[in-house]
Amino acid sequence: MKHWLHIMVFSAVPFVYTAQAQDGFAYTPKGPIEAKYQAAGRWAVTKTTTTEPFDREGHLCDIFRPLSLGGSAGDVRHPVVAWANGTGQPARKYRYFLRHLASWGFIVVSSRDTDTADGASTTDAANYIIQQGRIAGSPFCGKVDEKKSEPQGIPKALDP
Repeated sequence: MKHWLHIMVFSAVPFVYTAQAQDGFAYTPKGPIEAKYQAAGRWAVTKTTTTEPFDREGHLCDIFRPLSLGGSAGDVRHPVVAWANGTGQPARKYRYFLRHLASWGFIVVSSRDTDTADGASTTDAANYIIQQGRIAGSPFCGKVDEKKSEPQGIPKALDP
């Protein structure tokens, strides 16, 4: 059962952060909201990779998440961002941005699939994390906010 919206949102932000991290590109925020979210969030971040394939095509996925899931009191549920890296683009190209999202409290899951056009691996990635949130003993158990989770990525028409 899917508990997230099928919304594809394009934003220049992934390119800004990717360029800043890899090319030394300096971006000047154009207002207080941009300035606030350009800075890292309050969460320390860790990255893991699944040890077994998680999708119907046999891909692994990278998971960027707050180091302390649930916060110090254990009462925080984290929204999931299932990232589609764009057809032909390696997921590692967006590591800086995905880590940045996790610093704001998101659990970010990114398939290592380089052909994300049909969205299947992105859907599988989101469902994988949502299922992990229901499994006793999983570090995600009780820590996933299913109601505030959705896929994000680079629309096919904008792939380089």
